[in-house]
Amino acid sequence: MTRSGRARARIGCCTAEPQVNDMLRTTSSPTLPLIGLTACLACFAQVGCAAEQAEETIVLPGYPPFSVAVSPGVAPGLTDGCDGDPMPTGRMRGRAYYIPEETRMLPDFDALSRSQTSPFQTVCLDRLDVTPRRSVYPAFPGLQDRYRWFAVDIQGSFVVENPGLYYFRLTSDDGSRFYVDDTLVIDNDGYHPPRMAKAAAQLTAGQHTIRVPYWQGPGPLALVLEVARPGEPYHVFQIDQPL
Repeated sequence: MTRSGRARARIGCCTAEPQVNDMLRTTSSPTLPLIGLTACLACFAQVGCAAEQAEETIVLPGYPPFSVAVSPGVAPGLTDGCDGDPMPTGRMRGRAYYIPEETRMLPDFDALSRSQTSPFQTVCLDRLDVTPRRSVYPAFPGLQDRYRWFAVDIQGSFVVENPGLYYFRLTSDDGSRFYVDDTLVIDNDGYHPPRMAKAAAQLTAGQHTIRVPYWQGPGPLALVLEVARPGEPYHVFQIDQPL
């Protein structure tokens, strides 16, 4: 798998099954060596290690290349403002649970909430931009000392000011799904390396709910949700900014 630097929801989606999990990355912006925390700390002292968003192209042998947005040097999407019930529009609350090592698909979050006293941690997000790499933030944003065998039930709401057709794509490692108003738009579940699925949805003006359940087994992790209008490039879906 090769990654190089520099974006659909029909109800139903298409996926490409990668055959490998190791990645080489080249970008047009400064890159971080994939050697873990030591390299991360060293990078923060370098002038070129900026925290601005870039794009990378994932190239899997036998499949068309696809792009994901990256935010090197930061915990992408981590924010505050998720207190209260109901939660403010433009925020997503993620409740994280431990899962067994035999997990191979998304767990039943209702069962998890009954079997565990409470989530081991709760995070507040305004976008999903966890890129498939082993650098800077190897863990999910906001989760401390947990790199594998966990699941996060992410729920929130966003506003549409320009109704019409929107294209979405969801990249994850391991499995994930994307719902709008409790309707499944993209199913990217399973036990797999970074994989992208895409689909399209017709959205009306007003407020909509979003849910992205996600689980992570061993190895690197990824969870990136992007959006585009017809004829426009994809960008990370920042739910605090109306569509």
